[in-house]
Amino acid sequence: MTKRCRAPNEFFAAGQGSIADQRAALDIIGLAADGGTFDALLARAKAVQDPQGKIRILRAMALATEPSLSARMVDIALGPDAPAGSSGELLAIAGDENPDSVWRALAPHLAKGPLPIDQMERWYVIPGIAAASADPTRIDDVRHYGEQDMPADARRPVDAAVASIKLNERVKAGALVDIDRWIASRAR
Repeated sequence: MTKRCRAPNEFFAAGQGSIADQRAALDIIGLAADGGTFDALLARAKAVQDPQGKIRILRAMALATEPSLSARMVDIALGPDAPAGSSGELLAIAGDENPDSVWRALAPHLAKGPLPIDQMERWYVIPGIAAASADPTRIDDVRHYGEQDMPADARRPVDAAVASIKLNERVKAGALVDIDRWIASRAR
């Protein structure tokens, strides 16, 4: 007899399977989340009392591929719903997928002053978000951040982010065009 394959949301809602299965289903739900799913996950995270359970849900939400949801994740990560010490990790996860959306949402918080992130972690997380971008305007943004928040001898992460942005820009402008062309030639 063949078992019926369930969608991740059905599997997760049923609470069946191992802990690893439940976590994988939650991550898939977070990756594919739309606004309604994101809101439902947020409500669930707010209702969970266990900090470990809450952070698992928030990590899954931070995986969202929709740029507007990644931007919303910034306020969640910096707000009272994020367990203590998790803000940097949540920003980094969201920034991996949508660095420009996260950066734009994060910029007003940077202008206001200190974030609820340990200083040393902040010096790596924030340039790391910029580093995932291919937008050359992020170069000036991350340099400005470094000048405002970091001593001169601690700006190696900013320099690394600038180099990464430049590389990402070259790959986007050159290699991806070549790859698309090659794929198109093989699809005929």
